[in-house]
Amino acid sequence: MTGVSIRRGFILIFLCATTLVQGQLITVDTSVTFQTIQGWECGTELAVMPDENIGTDTAIQYVKDEVAQLMVDSMGVTRVRLEVRSGSENPRDTWQELMNGQIDYEDWQGLRYSAVNDNATPASLNWNGFHFSELDVKIHNAVLPLLKQLEKNGGELYVNLCYVSFLEDHQVEGFLHRDPNEYAEFMLAVFQHMERTFGFVPDGVEVILEPGLAQFGDGRIVGECMVAAGEVLEKHGYAPEFIAPSSTNLIAAASPNMVGRFLDVDGVEKYWSEYSYHAYGGRTEENLIKIADIAARYDVRTAMLEWWNPGNTFFRLHADLTKGNNSAWEFRFSPLAPASTQYGNFAIDWNGKDDYQIDMRSHTKYISEYFRAIRPGAVRVSAVSDQEVANPVTFVNPDGRLVLIIAMTQKGKVRVKNLPPGRYAVTYTTGNGYAEPIEYRHRFSTPTIRAGKLLRASIPDQGLIVISQEPAWSSTEDSGRK
Repeated sequence: MTGVSIRRGFILIFLCATTLVQGQLITVDTSVTFQTIQGWECGTELAVMPDENIGTDTAIQYVKDEVAQLMVDSMGVTRVRLEVRSGSENPRDTWQELMNGQIDYEDWQGLRYSAVNDNATPASLNWNGFHFSELDVKIHNAVLPLLKQLEKNGGELYVNLCYVSFLEDHQVEGFLHRDPNEYAEFMLAVFQHMERTFGFVPDGVEVILEPGLAQFGDGRIVGECMVAAGEVLEKHGYAPEFIAPSSTNLIAAASPNMVGRFLDVDGVEKYWSEYSYHAYGGRTEENLIKIADIAARYDVRTAMLEWWNPGNTFFRLHADLTKGNNSAWEFRFSPLAPASTQYGNFAIDWNGKDDYQIDMRSHTKYISEYFRAIRPGAVRVSAVSDQEVANPVTFVNPDGRLVLIIAMTQKGKVRVKNLPPGRYAVTYTTGNGYAEPIEYRHRFSTPTIRAGKLLRASIPDQGLIVISQEPAWSSTEDSGRK
């Protein structure tokens, strides 16, 4: 028996050693498809904050177009979360009062979500009861520059209008919008204001940000508000997608009290387009699969739309794509923030108009590998690894080119099987996802793969391997290759 055990141990060691030498085998199957990517999202916060609180208002005015170019070209953002506060329905323009120095920041914090009814009937808008000055600044500073840059590149910006109402105990007026008819009136006011002022309206409406934390109510109220808004907006010629429930964590998002009661509301299936969740808790494979299964049952997309935590690395994004079948994903809540803070996808050292430096944050560099390579309209296809060290995700972009991103938990080699014939760019970025990469977009090779051949690549540490199919090459151009 001892001899048998030794031989078996020897065989196991030999097989492991062979795998390490040859590399993990990844098998691609483009005939098996999953979700389609809708877009990569960022927030607009810090685009409006006054100097004494954040220190970037002046800088944003001066560099907003440059930041938009970086967000689109260097990071790959195609979608923006445009927050509108419940306190925009109020006879007082508290944001403008703050800007004019009539109230201080602390006073404004106590008023920003306090909604006061414009009149006694939601069937008629009293425009004196609505003030959107804060929303307008966000659009000017963040949305319009992103829109312009994407249009310049031949793309489109998806604007996600996100309703926010975090209530203090004394702000009972803010519960006004838990009435579905009042909520629908508020949304109509926002749409009409944006159309008249800027010439466009939101593509999607995120019904309520974190309804549990906001004390907004259970899934039934979320569903009723969504349906009421959908009907009113449709009556006035608007047809946005609706995004819900955006609960604080995966457990709440998939709970009977939230999604269960939400789905019980008549009309929900007509308007619901995206099953959204935040990742402040419940980040398990089981919960991701549960959310993906519910979404598939009702033919809606899934989206992780907030987890502003240093632990949110490319490993989280990878899991959301492969287990949660995400079609949209948000990273950080602001394009730009001072270098002295941890906020924003880009950091600015600001000393004046012609004395500043903008740098991509270390954590953004890893995420941008996905955002830039996988474009809206890309379809995920099957990719399976024979070892846990290499975790692949594969998409076919709208132009037909394949991109394979491999999250490596340690250094190693990979072999990729069944890639479509063509030329591939292979790069790697090494690091843990939040510290500055050791090597960033290191060019490994540009191999040409013929039918039935393997692509081989390696990485010297944990990180990402990105394999991107390049534009079609001609046989004469490549005639000298073996």
